[in-house]
Amino acid sequence: MTTDKQQQEEELLILKSILTEDIIDLSDENDQFEINIEFRLPNKFFLRLIDNANNLSTLIQHLPPLVLTVNYHEQYPSSIDSPTFVLSSCYLSRQYLQNMCEKLDKIWEENLSQPIVYQWIECLKDEFLFINEIYLTNLDINNDNNDP
Repeated sequence: MTTDKQQQEEELLILKSILTEDIIDLSDENDQFEINIEFRLPNKFFLRLIDNANNLSTLIQHLPPLVLTVNYHEQYPSSIDSPTFVLSSCYLSRQYLQNMCEKLDKIWEENLSQPIVYQWIECLKDEFLFINEIYLTNLDINNDNNDP
């Protein structure tokens, strides 16, 4: 029977072999790391700027990666609690990121006590395939909440 620490080390080793330069250790204990998730954009992907005076759109071919920061806790994966994670992006809305975090939570609930990070990465990549444009706007922005 393998321990939680052994399963964490195995999962991280597998992730590093698949992701190579897209995974960065943030801790000497191999319990915290950051994953840059690159997306393959659809053929036609638009960035749209909307403000009071403009409604501009441009076709783009590349976006910065989405960043998934993961922190294993001592009882992962055997406990009922998923690893702690933060999903961040400089261009996706807070609401979109929150929805994605809820999807990751649901994947964990469906796969309790199993290594989960690779499934999370695949989910994020799959979900992004359904977006064909991103809106940038200064309208109705609520800056009261500074949570990531």
